[in-house]
Parts: sequence; structure tokens; C-alpha cells
Amino acid sequence: MIKIRKTTKATALVTTAALLAFLAGCNSTSTEESTSSTNQTVVATDSVYPLGSLDDVVTYATQYSVFTISDDREGAPEGEGPEPYIPRFVTVEILETLWSDPENLGVVEPGTSFEMLAWGSIGGADRSELVPDGRTRLEVGETYVGGLVFDRNEWGTYPGTIAASDLAGLITQLPNEESILGELAPATTVELAALLAAATPDPRASQFSELEPFERALAVGKLEE
Repeated sequence: MIKIRKTTKATALVTTAALLAFLAGCNSTSTEESTSSTNQTVVATDSVYPLGSLDDVVTYATQYSVFTISDDREGAPEGEGPEPYIPRFVTVEILETLWSDPENLGVVEPGTSFEMLAWGSIGGADRSELVPDGRTRLEVGETYVGGLVFDRNEWGTYPGTIAASDLAGLITQLPNEESILGELAPATTVELAALLAAATPDPRASQFSELEPFERALAVGKLEE
């Protein structure tokens, strides 16, 4: 398990914007130096996936689960220069699934684990963790509740993933800027599962059912332009 923690501010620049955009399911990114005492770079993202209601989640996500991060590892550095991008992979263990797409055969059952690309770091000797602005970075040993998306043969998280205290279901963190759960205010995962069961997929997405979730969200977004 590799944990990267420094005690100085981040000064590195992100040079692999396309990879970062893929990680976040977003169509643009920007970075700024963190004011934290740890060595981190905050990454601001503009998500392709809509986040207006749980209807959006059940339109594009593969499943909505309680999961824990049991391990992480670094991949080989990517990019040239003194500050390459260093990918990070996390091991996701599914504890409980609150909702799943009934038409998707790729749903991961509780008790199953898989590896997923997550936010990595940049830099050479002076390493800087990438931290998504307003979102969780997925840390080892922590439990989360949120949407998981299987897209282009890779797993990723749907925007709005939050921390949960344990499998018993006490939700310990509500997003400030991402208002889905903040407005609905479920106190437990049992309440959240009921809200997900009542959610309705966006009917406009059905005409793009042959597309992967990312491309489907882009196509529906263009209908609003």
C-alpha cells in the first residue's frame, strides 16, 4: 500500500488533462495550489454527468453502493519532464448495493472487489497529491456511499460520492456544492435505498441506449443546448 503525504505546499502543474478528465467524468479541468499544509494540488472539474437529482444517477450509473477502499498502488509515471503524472489504483470492496441498473449485467455483487483508477499525484522528488475540489479522493480504510459507473471497460465513481460511517448506514458527510443528497437529507442508507428505488431515469437517454454512459451523457447534454 502506498500512501503519499508531504508537508509542503503543491507547486506542480498538471500536464495530463485528458487523463484527469477521464478520471472525473468531466469535460474540463483546472488546478490551483492548495492552501493546506499537506502537499496537494486541488483540481477543479466540470462534470459531464448531471447531478440535479437521483434521477440523473439512475440514468447513468451502473450501481449505487456502500463500499470501502482496502488498498491502493501506484502505476508507472506517465508524461515527460520533471513532473510526470503518477497514476493511482484503488481496490474497491462492495459491502452493500442500494440500487443497480436492472438492464446491466456487469453489476458487482457485495463481497466482490475490483481495482479502479483513482486520483493520483504529480511531480518528481516533491510529490503532490491531486485532490478533486468538492469531491472525495477515495482513501484507504475509508467507507463511502455513491454511484459506480462501468464505462469503456473501466470502473469510476459518479459525482456525489460521500463518506459513510459503516455498513449500518449512518451517513456522516453531505456534499456542500453537490445538492442531491443535501436536499433529500437521508440519515441512513436504508432511507437512501428507498429514494433510489423511487427515482426515474431520464427518458431522453433511452434514444442513446447503445452508447456508453459517458457518451450518452454528452449526447443528452447536447439536446439542452
